[in-house]
Amino acid sequence: MPDTVLVTGAPGYLGQAVLKELLSDGKKVIALVRSHKDHGLPEGISVVAVDLAHAGAVTQALRDIRPDAVIHAAAEITNGTDKQSTELVLSNNIRATLNLAHVALSWPTKRFVLCSTAEVYADMPSNGRSHRECDLPDPQNVYGSSKLIGEGVVRLLEANGTQVVSVRMPGIHGGGRQTGVVARMIERVLRGEPLSVPEPQSRLSFLWRQDAARVLVTLSSRDCDIPGPIVNIANGSLDLFDLAQLICKMAGVDVQIERGNKPPRNRSIDTGLSDRNPVLRLPTLEYRLNSAVTEAAALLSNS
Repeated sequence: MPDTVLVTGAPGYLGQAVLKELLSDGKKVIALVRSHKDHGLPEGISVVAVDLAHAGAVTQALRDIRPDAVIHAAAEITNGTDKQSTELVLSNNIRATLNLAHVALSWPTKRFVLCSTAEVYADMPSNGRSHRECDLPDPQNVYGSSKLIGEGVVRLLEANGTQVVSVRMPGIHGGGRQTGVVARMIERVLRGEPLSVPEPQSRLSFLWRQDAARVLVTLSSRDCDIPGPIVNIANGSLDLFDLAQLICKMAGVDVQIERGNKPPRNRSIDTGLSDRNPVLRLPTLEYRLNSAVTEAAALLSNS
């Protein structure tokens, strides 16, 4: 009998890729959505409508579900500092995770996979290069803070015998995303337009959507050994100026790159823990970038 996997945030950018991976693996999928109306999910999955921020509704909707694994991908992603942003994060990240974990304590769930973020780390890594899982967290925004709290909440499920892993991810790209630094740079380069890089020395990690989904699904399987309660994943890291140069080289286009002078940030994460596990190792950043440039060039030529 195939494993049953519960997926929150199913209609989201990452959630849809997770569903695709699960279905290709032959899993029985239960997708959580806020509303049955226009969720746009594929056939072959069970859909449950519930607002995770409401404890009573969560208990009522999920009381009869006994999933083998949970992939908690639902999240409010914001870097806002205003009251409204904070309220959304409190409701959709912290309260939702707490409610889900409370109900999950009554399940015989074997795995609980939380989608976390590199935003839980401090501005600079302890080794000056890349953030490791053992680095002390020090989130600089409400989103990172909420995810760090969520990591603590789901660890409580270990008391129920559940294996828990929080997957810390950088910004996710690819899969039709038209926004973000990678997509913007590629578009401008292919159009022969100059690039402006305000933070040329800022070092970031990058992750492609299909690779993130593959890791999450792999970690949800009872056959996968979890390397630790916290795991960093990324395709690779680059300084933003080096990223711009690499995209120009891959596109075979020479455009002007203007260097700004904003203070550098370091959001590079060390992926040694996942890289040492063959089933979690991801394609290189260069490979994914080259594919993205090639695909964007083909779309531009056909437009």
